[in-house]
Amino acid sequence: MVERIAQLTRTTTRMKSIQAICLACSVILLGSVTKTVSAEGLDIDKMAKCFDLCVEVASVVGLKIVPTIKSLAKCAKFEPMKTKDLDPTAVLMLAYQFIQKIVGNQKCLLNTIQETRDLLAPFATTFSTLKCLTD
Repeated sequence: MVERIAQLTRTTTRMKSIQAICLACSVILLGSVTKTVSAEGLDIDKMAKCFDLCVEVASVVGLKIVPTIKSLAKCAKFEPMKTKDLDPTAVLMLAYQFIQKIVGNQKCLLNTIQETRDLLAPFATTFSTLKCLTD
């Protein structure tokens, strides 16, 4: 039962991350739509491609975020003091301790940044090629 609750919590967290990314992409698209509509008309094809790209990025990031955090914790040898029955303050304290630990271990942090860069580079190139943020 506890494992099932933990699994649902992880799934809910992933979904909230994906929803937040989709919302951010939607806001970006709405910003580009306003410029496009006022200047020359609506480019639905461009909007669809940009939105598809944003959804794909959200999907990839959503799938990689939990394993990345786990590998960071393992690499930095992070061992939380308490992991059960955490109130909101304790969760924030746990996050703070985690950040302190990974920032203190630059090798792990730099490796994770490089992996994230490698993961997102093709999307950034496509995003730039499609000119999703420009007129």
